[in-house]
Amino acid sequence: MRKKYKIALIAIIILILGFWGIKEYTSDTLPRDSDTEFQKGSKIKKQNLSPNQVEYLYKLCKVWGYTKYHHPDVIAGNINWDAELFRVMPNVLRAKSADEVNIALSDWLKNFPVKVETEQPDVECYQTIDGILSGKDELIEKAIELIQE
Repeated sequence: MRKKYKIALIAIIILILGFWGIKEYTSDTLPRDSDTEFQKGSKIKKQNLSPNQVEYLYKLCKVWGYTKYHHPDVIAGNINWDAELFRVMPNVLRAKSADEVNIALSDWLKNFPVKVETEQPDVECYQTIDGILSGKDELIEKAIELIQE
């Protein structure tokens, strides 16, 4: 009798763990969750910052923060925007001038084009954040404004 009890208990535990595991890998997982590069830290070394670097990081934070809450792919969970911050930060810290920061931010943001609605339903059009195609998108205009400040 004890043996049947132990087998039943083990079977119940296996079922519970199985259901828990299935729940963990269902629709609750977003595409951004697969970007795990910075789970163990930012990989950015601690350093004393110059006044210019502080200003450059301030600009990065404004652009990053605005884009985090306005870019449709970030909002939808398709991009791990926190990880993207750590990817661009070393370029911003290495910049020697405000112009280099603007270039670094612009180049970085070009990796995340925004889908633009067109009058032709079968045509997909994407706009880069620096407004290469039309410059009429509110997100793009605000990001450019923040980069140029």
